[in-house]
Amino acid sequence: MKKLLGILVLGLLWSNTSFANNVKPNNFDAFVWLDGKKLKIQKGRDIENPENKIIIIYNHGGWGWEKGWGPGWHPSLTKLMVPNLSKKKIKGKETVLWMNGSLIDIKNDPFKGKNVGIGCGWKLRGAWHPAWHECVINNFPTYLREKRTKEIIDYFASKGTPRNQIFLSGHSCGGWNSLRLKGKYPDAFNSAIAYMPNCWDRKTNTPVRKMLVDEMKTFKKLDSIIFSSPVDGGEDWKGSYQDLKWIGDIPGATMIELPGHNTKKGREISVNGKQCSNLQRMHGGWEEVWPEGKEKLTKSSQFIAVDKKEKKEMKKKAKGHDILFRSCFNSYYPQILDFIASKVK
Repeated sequence: MKKLLGILVLGLLWSNTSFANNVKPNNFDAFVWLDGKKLKIQKGRDIENPENKIIIIYNHGGWGWEKGWGPGWHPSLTKLMVPNLSKKKIKGKETVLWMNGSLIDIKNDPFKGKNVGIGCGWKLRGAWHPAWHECVINNFPTYLREKRTKEIIDYFASKGTPRNQIFLSGHSCGGWNSLRLKGKYPDAFNSAIAYMPNCWDRKTNTPVRKMLVDEMKTFKKLDSIIFSSPVDGGEDWKGSYQDLKWIGDIPGATMIELPGHNTKKGREISVNGKQCSNLQRMHGGWEEVWPEGKEKLTKSSQFIAVDKKEKKEMKKKAKGHDILFRSCFNSYYPQILDFIASKVK
């Protein structure tokens, strides 16, 4: 069972580990910036002159945590983001990047010492069944993320940062969460910045995905900029740009399609001529069906590919879900700063 659990955790949390497998993520809150080439870290949530700061919150992805893999944010990703987003002057204010390490409370969460979110599936003896989906919806990936992120935003506002100067960003589940909160609490912060947003499982249109998509379609406005890959390759069913581009039709939303594979075999992705090096291979994107006669599954490999040849070929191709974790994404940061400038009063 532990071995099977490890396989599932690896798949679902890959977005948090693919960039620097040998570096454990940080699970504490911190403002981050560069001093020359050195990454500087100021732990906590308080900062001098908050009224003059534009705070960009970053939420990591993933459905939960496991002792060997997380939770938290990676210094390697931070070093890529910091020179592009931190200490920039916008309308007399200074941007600061804040890394959220509070999404998971290891001591007080209901599955402390085990996996939060996906862990409830194993407690219920198997995943991808009705009780499992109910547990996931009410646990980390959705409402628990929402609750803790909203508390953080309210804290910054209470300490003197105007809500108009707070931006919520995130990757994968963190990206979808940033969009959810903007739609549900439109006045809580300025805008959302979402990188490859999706946060559900691989089974066709499950209760988790249906709930999240149906909810998104109710939003009348969604001030946001969204980066999505046409070759996402994550395990989330229909999580690529072509499946989510309808979000760009919501007033206020700007949808950016990232480049796809730039070679016949699909082994590479490049942005403005810069190759995104060492991307992981695709973990999903092909159509799968539920095994006949099975009520519960214990590992993702038990799903049956409709076209086994297609699956084999796609697994050889580069995974666009992780472009944010490569320097090839750097050319998009000026667009993000322009977006922020257009929103700050």
